[in-house]
Amino acid sequence: MWSKKRVNNYLAWIESPEGRFALRQEKKLLNYLISPWPRRKQTLVDLGCGPGTFLNFFWKAGFEVHGVDKSQNMLKQARERTRNKIPLTLADLEHLPFEDNEFDFGALILVLEFTQNPEKVLQEACRIVKKGLILASLNKYSLYYLQKGFPWPRSPKNALRQARWYSWLEIKKMCKHNLPVAELTAKSTLPGTTCLWKNRKYLRPLHYTFLPPWLGSFIGLRIDFFKMSAGCHPLLVTEKSPCPPC
Repeated sequence: MWSKKRVNNYLAWIESPEGRFALRQEKKLLNYLISPWPRRKQTLVDLGCGPGTFLNFFWKAGFEVHGVDKSQNMLKQARERTRNKIPLTLADLEHLPFEDNEFDFGALILVLEFTQNPEKVLQEACRIVKKGLILASLNKYSLYYLQKGFPWPRSPKNALRQARWYSWLEIKKMCKHNLPVAELTAKSTLPGTTCLWKNRKYLRPLHYTFLPPWLGSFIGLRIDFFKMSAGCHPLLVTEKSPCPPC
C-alpha cells in the first residue's frame, strides 16, 4: 500500500508543524520506555522501519541498529535519512530472513495497523528477538481516530483510514497471547485531535506527562521477555545528539 505518492505524503506530514510536534512527543514516550534497557553492544531491529523515522533515534540511544521493511520506496528514504550507515533489509515481516534470537531487542512502531496478520508479525518478532520488544500503536478509542481513521462517508481514502486501529485492551491481549511477557509497561501521549498538538503555553499541561495507555492517540508498550535487574540506570537520548556520521 506504500506507493511512492503515499510515502511522499507521509514525509510531508512529518515535516509539517503538526507532524513535527507529534514525532517529538512519540520519541519522548519511546525514550521513557527504553530507558531501563542496556545499550552497549546491544542490537535492536526496527521492524517496519519505514522511511527511517526512528532509526536515528535508536542509534542515538546507543543501540546497534538494523532496519527492516517490505517497501522499497520506504527503504530508499531510510537510506537517505541514515546516510547509508545503518544496515537495512527488504523483507516481509511475516517471514523474516534472520536466525532465532539474532537480535537483543526489537521495535514495531505503528506497524501492526498495516499488516494482514499482526499475530504472525509478533510471533516472528519474538523468534528473532531474545530480550524485549518496543511496540507502538494508534488508539482506536481516541479522538484522533474519529478525525483521521474513521471511514466517514465521502472521506478521502488514505493510509490511516485503510489501517486497522486497535484499542489498548486489544493490543495488550495480542501481546500476551503471542509474546513471552515477563513485564509489560504501557503509556500513551497525544491526547485529543491534532488541533491540540501544538507547542503552546496553554496546551503544555496536556503534554507535560505521559497518560494511561487507553487515553492518548499514540500507545507505547515495552514488553520485557524477562524481568530487568533492579540495578539498571535509565539512559536518555536528547534531540541534540548527533546523527550517524557521514
